[in-house]
Amino acid sequence: MKKQVFIGVDIGGTKIAGHISDGTRWHSTPINVPCPAQAGAIAVMQTVVDLCRTLLTHAESAGYTVSAIGVGAAGQIDSERGVVLSANENLRDWTGTPVAQQLGAALGLPIYVENDVRMMAYGELELGIGGHYRDSLFVTVGTGIGGAIVRGGRLYHGAHFAAGEIGYLLGGYDDGQPVSIEHLASGPAIERHYKQLSGIDNVLSLHGISDRATEGEAVARQVIETGARRLADVLAPALILLDPAALIVGGGVPEIGERWWRPFYERLRAYPARTLAHIDIQRAELRANAVMFGASCMAWKRYQGANQ
Repeated sequence: MKKQVFIGVDIGGTKIAGHISDGTRWHSTPINVPCPAQAGAIAVMQTVVDLCRTLLTHAESAGYTVSAIGVGAAGQIDSERGVVLSANENLRDWTGTPVAQQLGAALGLPIYVENDVRMMAYGELELGIGGHYRDSLFVTVGTGIGGAIVRGGRLYHGAHFAAGEIGYLLGGYDDGQPVSIEHLASGPAIERHYKQLSGIDNVLSLHGISDRATEGEAVARQVIETGARRLADVLAPALILLDPAALIVGGGVPEIGERWWRPFYERLRAYPARTLAHIDIQRAELRANAVMFGASCMAWKRYQGANQ
């Protein structure tokens, strides 16, 4: 009997990645292809189909049978129907795309679709640090800021599939207008802040700023620490409201290292609320492959549940 495997796919704004897995910790080497984000939803979906067909061919040649596919996709996702309810301009015409229906029709397999940040959280819940907690808040800080809530060991979606959208929380005001925390503490926000304070003409990458901070440049250190503290200030009341057992943080910005983590951690611990002292603050374990791992694991779990 052929080994049963599952495909996990991560649809992002710059790349689409996929792998083959047994749903647990065994997985193939991921395949990454550029995402034609500005070419529109039709082009994006065709790229996903082509990637999945390549993975299906690899699985067949290895003697495996693919039983289902899990997809982590950007945007507000109706995970029951596998439809994109809303999305930003990073993926052109993405809103309204029936991801599950289109992939299922093209590939003839069960398709399970979830918001990418929730899929990250699911991966951590099943395969990473999140498995130690029944109630947690997962936050990712990168090009944007996103969040996912786990309650009783299960993803919590909310009434409109929008629970955990941390990036939209108020971070401050600019000329009297409200500004989201994503605009103040994400990777691009740190880059903009550095450009503003340093006076350089071109935007320096986050990693370039981190390198300068390591070399001792005061402005670079300031913008990284400011971004970390701003995020902590917004998360503190959210943590008090939700009272999770753990806050789990991942994404490209925290991977800067202690230069970001120390002010973030210290700011949260200094907040005048005893509740926060009991909440563990953890680093995500699965890193860049978290969405894929979560997607293949979800495909395995839901397929097994549907066929018991």
